[in-house]
Amino acid sequence: MRFRLFEDPSQHQSELGQNVRRVFNLVNALMRSLSDLAVITDHNVPEALRQLLESLTDEEKNSFIQIIKSITLLTSGAVEVVRARGTNFDQTDRTAWVDITSEQSNYLLYKMGFDFYSLVTAEDYAIAHDLLQIHSGRSNFQSMSSITGVDPSEEYSIELLYRGLNSMSSNVLKHLIASDVVTIGVPSSSSTSMKISESFANKGDPWRIMLVIKNPNHIGLDAETLSFYEKEKEVIISGTIKVETIELKDMRFTNETKFSAQAGDVSTNENKRKMLEVINAEGNDRVALIRRLGITSPSTAIWVFTGTIE
Repeated sequence: MRFRLFEDPSQHQSELGQNVRRVFNLVNALMRSLSDLAVITDHNVPEALRQLLESLTDEEKNSFIQIIKSITLLTSGAVEVVRARGTNFDQTDRTAWVDITSEQSNYLLYKMGFDFYSLVTAEDYAIAHDLLQIHSGRSNFQSMSSITGVDPSEEYSIELLYRGLNSMSSNVLKHLIASDVVTIGVPSSSSTSMKISESFANKGDPWRIMLVIKNPNHIGLDAETLSFYEKEKEVIISGTIKVETIELKDMRFTNETKFSAQAGDVSTNENKRKMLEVINAEGNDRVALIRRLGITSPSTAIWVFTGTIE
């Protein structure tokens, strides 16, 4: 089964697709005001949120439940099982939804009649794979300022995202530098927080990479208020990033670019060739070359790729 929650703009937009999309964005906007609450009940949620959930048809509720479950499985379930469409699901797993859902998600699921004490199944992972594969690469975000009353200039935005990668091989890094393209072929987590993404990147050798993703078309599924790890400020994305610049920074001074290169063919791009020389070198030779570019050592280097996702 495939869930058409957010239809392709080029296709006919059914009432279901439009309404669930609107509800998804409005619920996210209203839930942000509840992020510091330990327990969420009818007594401390906005009346507008309760009315919104009550207005959904059974079919719309089912669609909304599926997207909450899918986001949950990718962000706090087993990522590898989502990507395998549930084929590697451990049938002895007795995880209940309440064990991996956020407080916000529990409230929403309860209000829509879902038993969050029920167990996660292989079918749930298969549905999550299909749903996220379709919608993580599409534009789903809508401005809610006209409804919430927030000044548009201060409204939450996903126009700039970050993704930290660690323990990346030299071959992967060389490919990214040479191709000027980063392909995110499967639904993956990014964050609106640079600091959080840096903490993910700074975790392992040989190479650390930070993706700075310009997102003018609002691609992705905003998972911040629905994720068990709300503070990670996640947006689930997939697509192709066209790289514009590559910067080499020292993790001890992450706001200071030590060396950079513009996108372009390696054969005519001297700075790219210097970057590749560092990666191809080994041992003391690599240390010496990277120090010439202003970096303390390979273990403190972070490669920052900035580009636009399509």
